[in-house]
Amino acid sequence: MFPITADDMLRGVVFCDTGTVEPRIDQWFSRYRVAPGFGLRVVIPAMGPAPLAFDFAFPISSEATDRREVFSFFIGYNH
Repeated sequence: MFPITADDMLRGVVFCDTGTVEPRIDQWFSRYRVAPGFGLRVVIPAMGPAPLAFDFAFPISSEATDRREVFSFFIGYNH
């Protein structure tokens, strides 16, 4: 996370989301997923310490059967 404005009301984030869910621990490596991304955190003073989060991630390791969600929106405090 890094500040975009001096008052910290607008911040940027860069991340890499990774993982998998498998029935057995020895199968994790064959279907591992990776999606790097970026986002914005917008703080609105009337909402208190709960920023608005806007994230974009782009799968670079995926399967044809995956449900792809490139955009994510969240309201809340996650520290």
